[in-house]
Parts: sequence; structure tokens; C-alpha cells
Amino acid sequence: MFSRVNITFSVCICICLYFCFCCSTGANVQQTLQQGDLLFQTSSGSDFGNAVEDATRIDTLQSYAHVGIVVMNGEKFAVAEATGQGVVLTPPDTFFNRNVQTHIFRLDSEYHHFIPQVLKYCIMQTGKHYDSAFLPDNGKFYCSELITEAFKFANNGDDFFQLQPMTFKSGGEFLPYWISLYKDLDMEIPEGVSGSNPTTLSRDKRLKRR
Repeated sequence: MFSRVNITFSVCICICLYFCFCCSTGANVQQTLQQGDLLFQTSSGSDFGNAVEDATRIDTLQSYAHVGIVVMNGEKFAVAEATGQGVVLTPPDTFFNRNVQTHIFRLDSEYHHFIPQVLKYCIMQTGKHYDSAFLPDNGKFYCSELITEAFKFANNGDDFFQLQPMTFKSGGEFLPYWISLYKDLDMEIPEGVSGSNPTTLSRDKRLKRR
């Protein structure tokens, strides 16, 4: 009985230490944030996240399913992001506590003069609908579209990040998720339409992972 109690107590201590470590690590990471930092996240394992990563995978290096940007909301940091709920401002604690990997990327200092207008644009879009069809110029936003459009706004209407022909395929075949989605939307899959995605965005040479 004594040994079982000790084992149970030890396990509880280990669990507590683990969660304390995780919380402490997250808090330490957040202390390094700056306005304009781009936060890239891996798939949570959802069908949508996996479909994004599978269709946009470039090589064997890191792929991402989502991206947001650090802004000021009053006197506190927030993450501007386009999610299924639309464009929202998410507390950093909530963003970092998702069960995914989050990596911080920062724009090279020579381009920091764009950041105030980028942040202004992102905050102005709060409340806009999510672009579930991934189409350009429809007044809605998917995650990386919010970022590319914000930088375009700051760059006097010229693209800052190069757009790419979108693909919804893997191995030359449309992924089942996208087939089902666009069937529900009653529209053709917009294969080849210019757009963006988190993985390609993260490879821009003007961004450096922290």
C-alpha cells in the first residue's frame, strides 16, 4: 500500500511539473513577441488542416496549416487571424495553447516600416467572413490571404508577398476533402487560381524564424 501511494504521488507530481513547464514555456515565448510577428501553426490533425498541409507541402521540411499576425488590441497583444469564425483578434494565451506547434517568424528589419499599416489593415478587417472558397477579391479572407492582403495594402496596392497558383491536389489527384468541400459549395475547385498558403508564405526569405 505504501509503495502504491508513493507511486501515485510521484505520478501526480510529474503531471503537475509537466503542465507548469508548458505554461512557463508558453509565457516565456510570448514575452519575446513583437507587433507584426507572423505565427505559423501546424495541423491539429483535423481533416481541414491535414488537407491544407497535404496540398501545399513543398518538400520534407516543415509544413503549416495556419498563420496569424501579432497586433496590439488596446494595451495588450492579440493575434489577428482568419478562422472559421471569420477575422478575429485572439488572445495570445489562447493561440499558443492550441494542441499544435506554433513557430514565430519575424520580418527583416529593413521592412519594418510596413508594419503599422499592415496591423491597421488587419484590425480593420475584424468581423469579416472566412473565405471558405479560397477565392480572391470577394471581401472574405482565409488565413494567409489576410496576411498577403494586409502587406499589399501597406505596399500601396502592390503585392509584397508573391502569390502562387493554388493547388488542391496531392500526387496529381484532388484530395477527397477538397472534392467534398467544393461539391457542397456547388462550384468548381479553383485549381490554378492565384492565392497563398501558410507553408509558401513561411519560406519567404524576408521572414526569419525566431
